[in-house]
Amino acid sequence: MLHKILINLRDINKRRLASRAKRKAEGDITLATAADDLRQAISLTKGIPLLVVSYNNGIYVANTVSQMARLGITPIIIDNASTDSQTRHILSEIQRQGAAQVVYSRKNYGHLVGFMEPMYQVLPDVFAYTDPDLQLHPEIPKNFMEILANLTIEYDAYKVGCALQLEYKGVPAHADNRYIISVRKPFLFRESYDVQRWEQGFWKKKISHPELEIYAAPLDTTLSVYNKSMYRGDFIFNSLRVAGCFSAIHLPWFPEVDIMTDAQRVAYLQGNVSSTWRTNS
Repeated sequence: MLHKILINLRDINKRRLASRAKRKAEGDITLATAADDLRQAISLTKGIPLLVVSYNNGIYVANTVSQMARLGITPIIIDNASTDSQTRHILSEIQRQGAAQVVYSRKNYGHLVGFMEPMYQVLPDVFAYTDPDLQLHPEIPKNFMEILANLTIEYDAYKVGCALQLEYKGVPAHADNRYIISVRKPFLFRESYDVQRWEQGFWKKKISHPELEIYAAPLDTTLSVYNKSMYRGDFIFNSLRVAGCFSAIHLPWFPEVDIMTDAQRVAYLQGNVSSTWRTNS
């Protein structure tokens, strides 16, 4: 009896492993197809390619594309298998009008999709990457990506991007939820931060520069220029933020000017695999 149970457990484990391997292989095939499309899109891009991540947030994507058009930039959108009909329509229209190129993934890989293999492999040594929920400073230079790219070399930084403003027209940034740090090693520590307190920490380490206001501060996927040759195994902290006319506002932190409606946010949160300060997703 015990022998039969062990055989059954072994067979169940084999099936689980086979199923897991199949899902991984399907994911690899899906990403490989998207990577081929991304390679083609990059080949049609002049200058530093800008990648914009999309998932059920077409209103943000359209706003980013519009801002880039004023700067003479045609971005590449990586869509994480959006299910929202409005977003899918917006992406279709953007592509039809030639305002951006759209690369479609068959699965939602989250905001770091462009850094997964083999997507990352097809990216050039210098590229730009961003979430779409930003409003750029109205006086950001048209050649801002070239300026940020030069800073990666000057300061040996993997990425240099836009600082996020803590207030806009006198209104402080606000998020409904809090950021919680909880660690056990080397000793127990737990602390809860609101968005103001958390973000203020990124404005403390100012870097000397004759013209620009620069801070040594971690960056995730806020608009940044990346330099692969400067990667030293640290994705988040080998980063600089540039303020002044390079700064941006994170629209979800400012409900008074946020362009996403409550209904659109419900669609965005369905199946979302990336976190957001506005909700506990």
